Amino acid sequence: MVMCYAEVDFLTTDDEQLVRDKIVDALKTQLPDIAPDDLEFVKVHSKRVTTPVVADGYNWDFKHVKNLCGPGAV
Repeated sequence: MVMCYAEVDFLTTDDEQLVRDKIVDALKTQLPDIAPDDLEFVKVHSKRVTTPVVADGYNWDFKHVKNLCGPGAV
């Protein structure tokens, strides 16, 4: 199910909080109650969605988000 579609510009210098804030700002018109902590980063491969297992305190900055999505769109 697709709830909405948004495009966001990320910079290589974006930290995790800025990545989350940009995503939330893009989705607020469709999901007004969304908060940065509501987001969960997942990996989709061959129509299978998985949640990566990461250590406590892992930083989802631009570099790690881009690595998660691979060569395709974020």
